[in-house]
Order: sequence, then structure tokens, then C-alpha cells
Amino acid sequence: MKNILIDRNKKNEVILLHITKHSDGTKMDGMYSLNTSCLLNTRCQKRKAIKGSICEKCFAFAQLNRYTNMQDPLEINTQLLTSSIIKKEYLPFINASIFRFESFGDLNNETQFINYLNICKKNKQTTFAIWTKNADIMGKVFNELGYKKPKNLIIIVSSLFLNDVFKTNGHPVNL
Repeated sequence: MKNILIDRNKKNEVILLHITKHSDGTKMDGMYSLNTSCLLNTRCQKRKAIKGSICEKCFAFAQLNRYTNMQDPLEINTQLLTSSIIKKEYLPFINASIFRFESFGDLNNETQFINYLNICKKNKQTTFAIWTKNADIMGKVFNELGYKKPKNLIIIVSSLFLNDVFKTNGHPVNL
């Protein structure tokens, strides 16, 4: 993991955001991603309990339980990204052509998504992607809070069930 300085707390201690570089031989070999912990995401926990759902056999949940050294950095990311909007000068510079948000989790709240949008805006040279089951969070940020989707962000809305189109109010989602 690569650490990015975000800020200093009142005790002048460094606060770091952790960026994951995926290992050789994995499906995301060499890619970088910014992740939060699915172990701390209440939506992930609830969906994991749904029989027949894709979340019932969550890859990220299994990985975090297998590689426990990932838990602390992703817990820190969860706290940093979901608790407040990070100052633009502290957002990371991404030195990559492609970058993924949430390869080990999902959106927790609107604050986290706004932080991701701001990272996209700061790094126009990078194409970002996010897969999420939480389209309602994005919908609120876009439709109620007035944010615009950056051109360099690709959004994939995932279904809770395999081979099923994700729908809201009976209609496929279009963000």
C-alpha cells in the first residue's frame, strides 16, 4: 500500500490515506485503487446476509479476513473518506492512466462519494471507475446536492443478484 498525506490532526500527527497497488498475478495486476472496508460498511453487512445474493459470497470480505494486515489501512480510509470532505490541497495526485475506487468495498455515504468526485476533478489525466450497488448515494449527490459527474469517471451500477438488471422503482438505473 502507498500512503498519501491527507492532513495533520490537532496533535500534529500525520493522517494518511492508503492506496492499494494490486499484486502481480491477480485480475487487477499492477492497478491502483482507493478502498474502504466492507467489514465496516453496514450496507455490505446487511447484503452479505441475503441468501442467493452476489454479496453472500463477497470476495472482498473473504480477502479482508484472509489478509488481516489490510484491515487497519482500510479502516483508516473508511474513517477519513466518510467523515468529512477532504480539503482539495490534501487530495492525492494519481500518477496512473486508470484507477479504481472500491475494489474491496462499496460506497458508505454521500461524503465518501463527494471525496471521490473531487479526486476525479483534481486528476483529469486519469480515468477512474467505480462499481457500486449503492446508486441511491450517487443519485442523492447528483440530484439533490447538485454535483456533476466528471467526464473521467466511469460508473458501473451492480445488481445484488447474478444475471439481474439493477432497478430502482421498477426501472433500470441511468446515472
